Amino acid sequence: MPPAPPVAVLALIVLAAVLVLSSGSDSAARGNPHIDLDSGITNGIAPDSRSGIEPPDFEEQSLQKAARAAGCELRLRLPDEGRDHIPPSAPEPRYRTTPPTSGDHVDEQQADGAYRETPPPVSVMHSLEHGRFAIQYRPDLPKRAQLELIGLFDAIYGGTLLFPNPDMPYVPQPRPGRTY
Repeated sequence: MPPAPPVAVLALIVLAAVLVLSSGSDSAARGNPHIDLDSGITNGIAPDSRSGIEPPDFEEQSLQKAARAAGCELRLRLPDEGRDHIPPSAPEPRYRTTPPTSGDHVDEQQADGAYRETPPPVSVMHSLEHGRFAIQYRPDLPKRAQLELIGLFDAIYGGTLLFPNPDMPYVPQPRPGRTY
């Protein structure tokens, strides 16, 4: 019977296994406070590691009034476009809303977190199915406003996605008396 390997050799084997298993598309997100890998996958999207700033105080108002003030069209009771799981190799469904609010999606959800780029809608849809929030903004939103969104994200982090979306149809409207 061969002698048992020393503890140091076993520790090196375990460390090597951990490093191999942790490499891959999610390796950039490991250790990033803005990504929760326990909630899903990153799809190789880089985390937004910028530090947020405290968002300004907002007055409490109705959803209708807030949408109007932001220059948005408020649409409620949108049709259910499906909730089936599709294989990752399937063509992406054509969603009827921008951003998508429901529809068929892949089995793995987008990990909760703040991202520098737009994740695939088929992964975001799965996150929404599980009750996640998706805070999306146009990439041309002024940097200060983006940092305020990160500050808001930091305050509510759990169960939330934050990312730019170039397909957002609304141009940000500055609040009266507020400059960016």
